[in-house]
Amino acid sequence: MSLPAIFRTAARLEHDVALAWHADARDGLPVRFEAAVEATLAEAAAAPDRFPLADGEVREAPVDGFPYCFYYRVRAGRLVVLAVYHQSRDPDGWQERV
Repeated sequence: MSLPAIFRTAARLEHDVALAWHADARDGLPVRFEAAVEATLAEAAAAPDRFPLADGEVREAPVDGFPYCFYYRVRAGRLVVLAVYHQSRDPDGWQERV
């Protein structure tokens, strides 16, 4: 059974900005990015412990084929996405949300 996923406001904004950037980059890229994001999210929701711990109880799920990771934790039977973070960015940004 998969957990429902909710995005914190900052994580949703990061996702939307990344999607918009990929839309400007190349035809077909936003569709591939969104499919990879959805696949990673589904994988994490189906097996939340599958991905390694990154900070305390926060887990890091890499988005296949893209330099992004989801950072999430499980709360009250839900997958709470704290960040959709480009791997080249300073991790202090998402870690401040923990």
